[in-house]
Amino acid sequence: MRPAMLQDVVPFPPLLVGFTVALAVGSLIVATRGWHISFTADNAAGPQKFHDTPTPRIGGLAVYAGLWAAAGAAPGPVGGLLAAVGASALFALAAGLFEDLAKNAAVTLRLAAALLSGLVFCLATGQAVTRVDMAFLDRALALPVVAIAFTAVAMAGVTNAVNIIDGFNGLATGAAILMLAAFAVVALEAGDRDMASFCFVAAGVLAGFLLVNFPSGLVFLGDGGAYLAGFVLAAAAVMVPMRNPEVSPWISLVVLAYPLSETAVAVTRKLRKGRKVYRPDGLHLHMLVYRTLKRGFAGKAGNGGRSANPAAGALMWIGPAASLAAVALGPHRGAWPIAALALLAGLYVLTYRAVARGLLARTARTAAAPSPPPRTNDDEAICPREAGPCYTRPGKLEGRRR
Repeated sequence: MRPAMLQDVVPFPPLLVGFTVALAVGSLIVATRGWHISFTADNAAGPQKFHDTPTPRIGGLAVYAGLWAAAGAAPGPVGGLLAAVGASALFALAAGLFEDLAKNAAVTLRLAAALLSGLVFCLATGQAVTRVDMAFLDRALALPVVAIAFTAVAMAGVTNAVNIIDGFNGLATGAAILMLAAFAVVALEAGDRDMASFCFVAAGVLAGFLLVNFPSGLVFLGDGGAYLAGFVLAAAAVMVPMRNPEVSPWISLVVLAYPLSETAVAVTRKLRKGRKVYRPDGLHLHMLVYRTLKRGFAGKAGNGGRSANPAAGALMWIGPAASLAAVALGPHRGAWPIAALALLAGLYVLTYRAVARGLLARTARTAAAPSPPPRTNDDEAICPREAGPCYTRPGKLEGRRR
């Protein structure tokens, strides 16, 4: 893209304003953590907790402040889109922040809030999913009530899917940036510069927060921030194809393939095991990748988990990056979006199985390996003449005694 064209489609002033405000508010949360950490800290216990330091989980406030700052600085239609999405997202954000602070928000409350945000979005923007390129469903979606209800449910699903992938430093934020870039590519191809600008500015806001979240995890996105990022993506997923009839609605599923595949596999896994789908477990792909990386880092650093956390987050960006490549290299109509979706979902399933099997194999080898010889109370090894190499003191290896 030529520089002149880039300046035309990327409103740099509002992008920089949103970026700066998100970064500033995120930094302020970190700087004042001593005042609020007693009630904003994430609980370090649970199957989806991979940190050992109390960390604020109210990063959603930084993203929301940046979004509104960008809306105020953006020109005409772009500012209107940002403001409409920001106002609609308030209910999902509030429910997520309630969970971040109270730690006990009911799943039904958070789901209802996301549904309400989707309903408000439809009313505020006049946008709803009215076609999915399947004749029998399109006839039903021609009814405004059905279209609005379908859109609210779909947006709530995407909102929660992004929350599911929010597991490690930078994972959900970086993934959302890449997915917004993919929607911007589609919008540019369709000639919808306002929609492309919306995506670029929203990505800029998230990039500002990313600087305080990755790699050190100084502040977490939290449920509020994950719901907000997910809702912004859901709004883009609705508006890009609905504003541009030449774009297949399946292209939105291609862009969102990673979080949707993660959610579908998680739901299937829990149903097969007879578990409630909303109960957290430690078997998401990013968690399996983390456990694999942690074993590798453990031999090179004093704390493998601290190194593996951001590494796992960055590695999982491959998924949305593949979606970005799919929409950048292929057409946005016809059979390609469906084929690309099938390909991306299939690659996710194959990757999940490969990582899970590799982890199980390593665990089995570890369990089968002989244990080190026992040590006496004075930390000296019991090393019989017939024994091979054995431990004398922690970290030291010595041959047989003579």
